[in-house]
Amino acid sequence: MKKKKMLPLILMTLLLVVLAISFFALKKNNESEKEETEEASEVILQAEEKSMLTLSITNGQGTMEFTRDASEGTWKYTEDEDFPLDTTKITAITDSLSELKAVRHLEDTLDNINEYGLDNPAYTLKITGDNNVTLYIGNKTTTGNYYAYTDGSDTVYTIESTLPDSLNITENDIVIMEEVPSITDSDVYGLVINGAQYDYFESGNEQYDYTLSNNWFAKENDGTYIALDTTAVNDVITAITGMTYTGCAQYKASEDELAKFGLDNENKKSVTIKYRESESTGESETEGDNSVKIEKEFSFDIGNQNEDGDYYVKASDSNMINTVSKDSIEAMLKDTKLLITKNAFGINISSVTSLKADVKGTSYDIAENGELTDSSKYDAVYKEIFDLQAESVIEDDTTILPIDSELTLTYNTSVAGFDTVTMEFTKYNGSYYQATINGDTNLLVLKTKIDSIISQLGET
Repeated sequence: MKKKKMLPLILMTLLLVVLAISFFALKKNNESEKEETEEASEVILQAEEKSMLTLSITNGQGTMEFTRDASEGTWKYTEDEDFPLDTTKITAITDSLSELKAVRHLEDTLDNINEYGLDNPAYTLKITGDNNVTLYIGNKTTTGNYYAYTDGSDTVYTIESTLPDSLNITENDIVIMEEVPSITDSDVYGLVINGAQYDYFESGNEQYDYTLSNNWFAKENDGTYIALDTTAVNDVITAITGMTYTGCAQYKASEDELAKFGLDNENKKSVTIKYRESESTGESETEGDNSVKIEKEFSFDIGNQNEDGDYYVKASDSNMINTVSKDSIEAMLKDTKLLITKNAFGINISSVTSLKADVKGTSYDIAENGELTDSSKYDAVYKEIFDLQAESVIEDDTTILPIDSELTLTYNTSVAGFDTVTMEFTKYNGSYYQATINGDTNLLVLKTKIDSIISQLGET
């Protein structure tokens, strides 16, 4: 009976012991958290920007020094006062220095600094001015903070990553990037791409376009023009006007340094875009439109690709070498052959003095003196020919001699310079016919479209 009476007492005693242990553990933990909170509020460096004279940053890339002009309150790159410095990068550093707090207080000895990477710091920041101080920053902790201590102190702390991250910079990170001029696509009237000249004719170019339907033309070496595909040229224009610099490779390159970027005269490709920009005349708006269109140009050179595939680009009036995405550059560097018009078949009936179609030796007189010879027979045929569009340009030299053409269209026209236009359609593969126009083979047309015209002619 005594044992049974003692059992509840023993259990109660054990419960009290467990509760006591838990209480003291919780109390100690709270005290520890309080202590850590107090440590986190410890300020290890305090330097106001207005009290600074210089900032010197040493990181894995080297050392850079910045000088503050007290009279202007601005920062300059000490090595080159003309350097286009992005001062927001310096402000990010000085903001952190105004009150740099510790996350943890580790130890009051520098005997083990090699364990923290402080024997060979990742970053060294020297501040001169009202107070001269040097901050050393070592390895990154598992929680994303950094070990640090200041010169003249034996205390090692951890600090948040904000300041170290802002010190991880190179010259190219602190330069003010150049900007591509803002150009509206519809204001572009000319392009010169690696020597190829493209001109816009608002009312078309009757002298070199028998279809009278194109506005963009490529100028050849002999002064003649080739009609271009409007959509294809507009894609090139959009690539140029939408170009942005993705980075700066070198802020001020000398002539001798251009070759390593492929921007020397021997290797570079050049682009010029010509456009009209509205400028105010200064006259009162009540008198009507107070702006005029001024002709302007923007030229730039394209060099090699970097390790990421981006291209080095330099504006012609600048020494700064920037980078531009691969897709952007390759969208504008199109061979002229890939830009020729796909609308090469539609000649307005009013300009046609005669049109004959030949299908494997069978001839059809479709039009004469600006009219169809028989509208009931040829109206649908002529419309299909007029609406015919090429699908693509033949990019290589794999063309076929048009000696066995399935369909030949021979136009006599009243368009100056185009008394005769001959279009020969030859089977290219199972899906396309190649089109040879006045001896030039460049375009592929869907086989189904040519077969449809041949079929309709056979039914007339």
